[in-house]
Amino acid sequence: MVSFIVPAHNEAQIIQATVAALHESARGVGDPYEILVVDDASTDGTADLARRAGATVVPATLRHIAAARNVGGRAAKGDELLFVDADTWVPGDTAPNPIRRPVRAITRPPCDSPADYKPDPRRRARASGIHLTPRNRSA
Repeated sequence: MVSFIVPAHNEAQIIQATVAALHESARGVGDPYEILVVDDASTDGTADLARRAGATVVPATLRHIAAARNVGGRAAKGDELLFVDADTWVPGDTAPNPIRRPVRAITRPPCDSPADYKPDPRRRARASGIHLTPRNRSA
């Protein structure tokens, strides 16, 4: 599963569009996914709007984007973590899908036998403000 983690503070004007675009793009990849919005002490209704858009909201009161990303990473259920800033629009209705390549790069083994594949936790893919990180569950 891929976990999309969106740190947000007072992003009410854009969070629904961001979450909707992520849903559209993620459905186009075809792998299971979740979208987590880390609501970092918002006062403008960001959390409610994110929930209405279909995201799981994780509350935080850190007021630091890196710390909010870490909160999301700890709450995520996926083996692959894709961090997307709230103001990054991921167009799902264009070809090629902008998240397909980084998601495929990390979820598909680069060898003939998936049994021989061991993910490298240092391997990262990056695309337009999106940061994809494999989770090393054995560490």
